Amino acid sequence: MKVGECMNEKVTYTIAEMAERFGVTYRTLHYYESKIGLNINRSSSGDRIYSESDVEIFEMIFDLKSKGMSLDGIRKLFVEKGILKSDPFTPMVIMDDKSIDFQKFITDVVSSKLTEIMKTTNDKLDQIIKENEDLRNELRKIQLTSEDHYIKIDKQLTAWKDSKSTPWYKKIFKK
Repeated sequence: MKVGECMNEKVTYTIAEMAERFGVTYRTLHYYESKIGLNINRSSSGDRIYSESDVEIFEMIFDLKSKGMSLDGIRKLFVEKGILKSDPFTPMVIMDDKSIDFQKFITDVVSSKLTEIMKTTNDKLDQIIKENEDLRNELRKIQLTSEDHYIKIDKQLTAWKDSKSTPWYKKIFKK
């Protein structure tokens, strides 16, 4: 390779190289990127590709963190200094077709499961209500039977009491 060709090529780093360079985990880099709002370039396969300017930003971030500054404070400082563009809107999430299809699939699965659960729950509730109504009807029959029984006893006692012949208690307690 010629020296000029080397000078024109951009040096890039993988997430593994960045994590090793700063002595942190991939997750820490991901968290800092999302918290501060960094837009890291991606390869065609979706892997992060860090440029020299990304390395410089991370050097500033880790330096400011070591001095006790919070990630929110670092983000505000970067916006004030023009390192990051201020975004007055909520961060936009861009989804590709596969993500949208996956989201639709998950939504459909959850929706069908919820529908199934609701149907099962409604069926069980209908069954419980029917059983409850059957129990109420059975209880009414028992109450009516008891009332009829006590009405008959009351009529018999009244008849014995009103009888002019032998007193009713003598009929019950014969010698």
